[in-house]
Amino acid sequence: MSLANALFASGDVNGAASELDVLLRAAPTSATALALQGRIHERKGNLAAARTSFAKALDIQPDSVDVLRALINIDLREKRRDRAVQTLDKQLAKVDKNAALQLLAGRTYAVTGDLPKAEAALRRAMELDPTLVEAYHALGQILIRQNKLDQAKLAYQQRVAERPNDVASMTMIGMVELTQGHSDAARASFEKVLSVDPRAAVASNNLAFMDAEAGTNLDVALNRAQAAKAARPDDPDIDDTLGWIYVKKGLPALAISPLESAVQKNPSNPVYHYHLGTAYLKRGDSERAKTLFERALRISSSFQGASEAKRALDGLAR
Repeated sequence: MSLANALFASGDVNGAASELDVLLRAAPTSATALALQGRIHERKGNLAAARTSFAKALDIQPDSVDVLRALINIDLREKRRDRAVQTLDKQLAKVDKNAALQLLAGRTYAVTGDLPKAEAALRRAMELDPTLVEAYHALGQILIRQNKLDQAKLAYQQRVAERPNDVASMTMIGMVELTQGHSDAARASFEKVLSVDPRAAVASNNLAFMDAEAGTNLDVALNRAQAAKAARPDDPDIDDTLGWIYVKKGLPALAISPLESAVQKNPSNPVYHYHLGTAYLKRGDSERAKTLFERALRISSSFQGASEAKRALDGLAR
């Protein structure tokens, strides 16, 4: 399995498939092997075979969010949104108390246009895991799309009045303020969260990112990002923050590893690609930087940093 994964990661799809055939003959019900088989089929463009492999893996391991995500992505690529929702609902009926699954549900419902269900799923994700950074950001975007920021902020303030140590509600107040452009109020809210829970990953990460964007208090920002990373080692938002701080500190070589990790975990986020491209540019690798800036702008032409990415590309073209 390790050899097959290594070959696949290096781009040797046929070599990976050959090793996987040996493995599947010995262990035909291995969910891990079937999931890799699905990725190999997907890489080769055979989405029907990929879906079959992923579905088998999910039947064996119903709590695998990565496999479910792969299945849903295939449905969405084929513009079969109803099937994506049916697949998701089926798994939610089996596995409810899983924050990562609820996060995936929220994002899927948002893509398919069911914003109330998306909001409910994201709130459930935060309830199950108050440190899940991505859920806060995703919920903020849902509230924006529903024009519910003021209403949401009032509701969270009422919850905090009733439960003064409700870290999730206090954090969402800060997220709403940040989304509304009230950075000073957001900073105060996040600092209040840390006064209640010094290990609160979302508040630590957001304060660190705000300082990185401003280019101030970078040593403090680095400490906060590292604390958030310790609390949530697999969160791509935190990887991105950590890498961006290293970029701002003039340490692009240290920035590349966490930024690569962020891109691998969430390749659809244009900001991650832009930040990684900036790190490569500052390191002197113009070709990789150009590729990443172009990829970021293909994903979105209006993300935070898009204008900087366009300017960087113009500079590289001269």
